[in-house]
Amino acid sequence: MTRGVASHPGNADAFMHRGFLHWYRLEDDVAFKDFDAALRLDPAPSRLLSRGRRYVLLRQFDAGIADMTRAIKLDPRSRDAYADRAWAYSRKKAFDLAIADYDRLLKRDPSDGRSTLARDNVRAAKGAGVKSIDEYGRMLVARLQIEKSYPRRAVSDRVEGTAELAFSISRWGLLAASSVKTSSGSPMLDEAALNTLRQAQPFPPLPPGSRSIEAFVISLIYRNQSER
Repeated sequence: MTRGVASHPGNADAFMHRGFLHWYRLEDDVAFKDFDAALRLDPAPSRLLSRGRRYVLLRQFDAGIADMTRAIKLDPRSRDAYADRAWAYSRKKAFDLAIADYDRLLKRDPSDGRSTLARDNVRAAKGAGVKSIDEYGRMLVARLQIEKSYPRRAVSDRVEGTAELAFSISRWGLLAASSVKTSSGSPMLDEAALNTLRQAQPFPPLPPGSRSIEAFVISLIYRNQSER
């Protein structure tokens, strides 16, 4: 791929493809140099979204959202751009902004089932008006689903599995303890699940009438899906 870039230094796709190879090798600095070079050559919305998603996965939310907003300005009819920005807002826990972007998509196409499901999940993750432990548990599931991503290190091996987490949360929404109750069969996926739980913090306070610490068990399913 380096030879391809050298042979065609004006080809934005060559830089993007080499950037993807570096990305999956966890070589983030050189990956972003290639993404940046591609965008200097041709700042197409699809390339902005590819770089933006990877910023978000690195928890550089503002940089990712900026790329997605720029893509929207270049192509205001792009479903992917609004959906990606809504996902980025939800990862940042800016739930109202995420819901607003899904509302825009659904106003344009009320039959958009993916946006409907995603908006419902964000509404659940927001946790407004949670009054019982069952409702709180559903909020936790929604937040973990938003936070979860397939670990890059597992891509080449196509590892899949389900990790069952056992954890407890204090009255003020702090993670008190966590462990893998049932392994996915892959230490890599088990650690990814625990990291998902940690990164999903902070959680809202427990609902009125709860014990000082409440225990939960939630499963996270990992399937190897290619990223755009």
